[in-house]
Amino acid sequence: LQSEQSFDRVPSFWLNVFDPLNRMRNLRRVRLGYSGSPGVGKVLPLEVLSEGSFYVNGHYLMALIPPPHVTEYGYDNSTHLCRSFRLSDGAFVANYPIHPPLGKPLCYDYINNVLWSYSTRGAEIGHYENEGLAPKHLFPEDEPPA
Repeated sequence: LQSEQSFDRVPSFWLNVFDPLNRMRNLRRVRLGYSGSPGVGKVLPLEVLSEGSFYVNGHYLMALIPPPHVTEYGYDNSTHLCRSFRLSDGAFVANYPIHPPLGKPLCYDYINNVLWSYSTRGAEIGHYENEGLAPKHLFPEDEPPA
C-alpha cells in the first residue's frame, strides 16, 4: 500500500496486487476510492499507515483504523473501524465497526477462514471468524482431483 499526496492535500492510496501462486507476479496497481468517484474524498486517514492494521483475504483489502481517526467517517472517538476495498478495482465497499478491537499484527488464515491477531497488552493471540464478507478461498492445490 502506497500513499501519494495530491495538490489538494487529500492523500491517495495505491495498492499493488500480486499473485503468490505465480512467483509473486505483479497483477495490477489499483487506486483505492469510492465507486463512480475515483479520487474524490479521503478514503483513509494518512495516520493509518503507521497506526492501523491491514489484511487481505484474496478478495478484499481491510484497513483497520483506530480511534481517534474514525470520527471523520461519522463514528465516535472510542470506535475501532474496518474499511473494506475490493482488490479487483480498489472500490470502497463498506465500513464495519469492530467491538472489541482486533490486535496488531493481523493474519488471514484461508484454510480456516479466520483472522489471527496478537495483542501486546496481555500477550494474547486473538481468533476471529471471517463472517461472510468474502467467500472462502479455494486455491488450485485445494481442489479435489477430477
